[in-house]
Amino acid sequence: MSKRNRRKKAVVERPAAVTLTPQNPATPKESATKSLRQSLKAMAEMRQKEMTKKLAGISTLSSRQEPEEGRFTNSIVKGNRLITPPYDPIKLYAINESSAILPQCIEAMIANIDGFGYELMYSGPSDSQYSDASQKEKQRLIQFFGQVNESQSFITLRKALRRDIEVTGNAYMEVIRFLDGKLAMLYYMDSRYVRLQAIQRDPVEIEVELLRDGEIKKVKVMKRFRAFAMIQTGNRIKWFKEYGGPRKMDAYTGKYEGDAEGQTKEIRQEASELIHLKIGNDTYGIPRWIGNVLNAMGMHASDFVNWDLFENQVVPPLFILVSGGSLTSESVQDVMDILMQKRGTENFNKVVILESQGEGGVDEKNTAKVDVKEMSMARKEDAMFTNYVEKGEKRVRASFRLPPLYLGMAETYAKATADSAKMVTEEQVFVPERFNFDEIINILLMPALGATVWRYRSKGPRLVTGQDVISAFDTFSKWGVFTINEGIRVANNVLGLDLTVYEGKDKAPWADYPVALVMALANLGQLSGVEEIQSITEPLTDALGSIENDEQAAKMYLALSHLRNTLRKLADQRDEAAKLSDATMGGRIEFRPEEHE
Repeated sequence: MSKRNRRKKAVVERPAAVTLTPQNPATPKESATKSLRQSLKAMAEMRQKEMTKKLAGISTLSSRQEPEEGRFTNSIVKGNRLITPPYDPIKLYAINESSAILPQCIEAMIANIDGFGYELMYSGPSDSQYSDASQKEKQRLIQFFGQVNESQSFITLRKALRRDIEVTGNAYMEVIRFLDGKLAMLYYMDSRYVRLQAIQRDPVEIEVELLRDGEIKKVKVMKRFRAFAMIQTGNRIKWFKEYGGPRKMDAYTGKYEGDAEGQTKEIRQEASELIHLKIGNDTYGIPRWIGNVLNAMGMHASDFVNWDLFENQVVPPLFILVSGGSLTSESVQDVMDILMQKRGTENFNKVVILESQGEGGVDEKNTAKVDVKEMSMARKEDAMFTNYVEKGEKRVRASFRLPPLYLGMAETYAKATADSAKMVTEEQVFVPERFNFDEIINILLMPALGATVWRYRSKGPRLVTGQDVISAFDTFSKWGVFTINEGIRVANNVLGLDLTVYEGKDKAPWADYPVALVMALANLGQLSGVEEIQSITEPLTDALGSIENDEQAAKMYLALSHLRNTLRKLADQRDEAAKLSDATMGGRIEFRPEEHE
């Protein structure tokens, strides 16, 4: 038996080895080459099938967006004169779900536009803000916005609307009324399943209220309305009328009361109203990121390619070549195993050994040699498309005009840079969006809620620091800008405190005079009730315990301590002056505002 036939199987560990079985009798070179070509062809076909299957699996991410309510088929769209949106909302949601950057941008928009709540701003006569009628109206509005339906507050509802606006460019809010016409509830409607009908040809006369010259004037205008359709289970259509439409509509047929087709039919269920929110001025809104939709899809595809690298890495780190003959059947099988079966992270560093059988006879001299071929240049050792992904993320983020700070990508931001980025984004992006939303609420909903002296305003983040507030308090107080009550209200609003102002039965005349004037009168001993000023520091001290910033709290405590000591000295001086006054004038001087007007 020749030395070649007596060789045992070779094992190379780095970190695992491909084990070779004892070689079989030599096969002809042509047969081995043909077998290898067939194997590589079979491998390519198998890879193509596997890739097709995986891509199909990835595309089924959109199956979760398949509506239980049904689909808008061509026959439904044409039969009901519905308008097809330029971009399918279901596909837009699927792209958003599979993207690595869109959800973060959209969540940042939701949190910063709609996540800080709201406040009611008084817009009536200045002397009636705290009247019983004004406060009763305010309480009624707070109750409505606190729960707009059986399970949601208005803040939760508008967050859902914002998500639809940012993903699809459209959002829909259903309005339910009591029998007397007043607003009862508001509901979110899924924008994926709503379509617009062509606008009516004939306008309808409606009466609107406009504030002109300080008075509410009723004006009649002509307006064309449109209907909205929502697909439901079994491809049934539920109809809604546009908000403010004066005519009744059948929710099952979409026919208005008084139409030629509906004059002899009773309305089985009156359709509720719908408010359409959108981006842009077209019939349908357009999502702000639609210009970068290819970037979003391309980044998802690049992520899939990188993932497939780990799943199907088939290029070994090196080849050990034995030349000078034909490949053995074991070597052919090893190639098949490596390229078709030995894939995945557990076989990432397999080494392949190729053996050759000399072509000469037993007595002939064979020139077989062993060569090592490094394949590191052909292997992908790191993620691909990193530059493409980085630039694509910047372009998508630019669609929303968001700095990296809002997406958690600002590891090296300095405080001054971060504050500037927040201020610019707040002014250029978030505040205009809040204003647009507030305008719709104040024009459409607030009059229907009976609001006459209160307006709805979305709140934003607090962009000033505790040190800024303390400095402002000091400056404004010195120049006589703040009164005691105004200072308390600003502290409540900026620092999130709940201090009580001096109103009602606790009303003190000096509480509505500038702080500088109050302190000057106290120094002269001409202010009664200086102990009450000193008592202001007590609730402030208790409230400071809830401030998390230690540095800010320490500065506030120091300022309050100085104020307390000063007031205590003033109180002592006043008591001494009162004793002298009792001995000389028979009483102390009491400051009466009405005498100094």
